[in-house]
Amino acid sequence: MLRGDPGRLRQILLNLVSNAIKFTSAGEVELRVEPGEDDGDGEAPLRMTVRDSGIGWRRRCRRSCSRRSPSGPSTARRFGGTGLGLMIARRLVELMAAGSA
Repeated sequence: MLRGDPGRLRQILLNLVSNAIKFTSAGEVELRVEPGEDDGDGEAPLRMTVRDSGIGWRRRCRRSCSRRSPSGPSTARRFGGTGLGLMIARRLVELMAAGSA
């Protein structure tokens, strides 16, 4: 049995996977879901990882993970996005970790 917010989790994964696909012109995108370590209370979290062979997270996230501004116009033109999905995913994860979402 899993506990959590399926709507928010779905939105986070969709944003991350669609972003990985968008910024990977050749190569691969991988979504991996694995059980995390049991923390002693009988509950084990799931570890979800999105990996791609695109331009790289740091380059994509340099501006888009900043709360001030998403990616610049050249990145938006080249890849068709501003990085807003990454900003949304990041904020949802922060809220879920804090127990506010």
